[in-house]
Amino acid sequence: MRRCAVFVLVVVLLLATAAVPAAAEKVEVPEERIFLLCSIIDPAEDPEGWVATGCASDEFPADTPFTIFHGVFLEHGQGYNQKGQAPAVGHFDFKLFVDGEEVEWVTRWRGWTSTLNVFVFDGFADGETVEFTGEWYGWCTFEDLGVQEGCEKPSDTWMFHTESRTMTFVD
Repeated sequence: MRRCAVFVLVVVLLLATAAVPAAAEKVEVPEERIFLLCSIIDPAEDPEGWVATGCASDEFPADTPFTIFHGVFLEHGQGYNQKGQAPAVGHFDFKLFVDGEEVEWVTRWRGWTSTLNVFVFDGFADGETVEFTGEWYGWCTFEDLGVQEGCEKPSDTWMFHTESRTMTFVD
């Protein structure tokens, strides 16, 4: 029985090792970006100009690859322990919808106080109008506000922000 368990463990490890190179492929992220939070971003507080540029227009070049990346990031500050973990902070998520249909992220960075999802698009045809909607999620005890209304327990997840942006793709 013990040899069988060891054999199964070795097979699982070999399969996992074989799958790593495919999962570790580097994702090509286009330089062009579309941002969803334009209504709440102050361009004056954007010293490098990359967010303000992404919010400058509701038109985007047709047939041009682009990326959308958003998520949740909380800076370390008062109330954090020595490991940099905040009390009542845990699971965060960001979901993206294109014309009401959820799309999958191509890569994700996740930490104790952050989640950043990256979505890559090949582009849309000239004349297409597309609505992008983002939904930001956190634990029901997000920001130590106590258990949010509609949550049954503190570890539940709730949507704390949503934002939509309609883009027209033009030549």
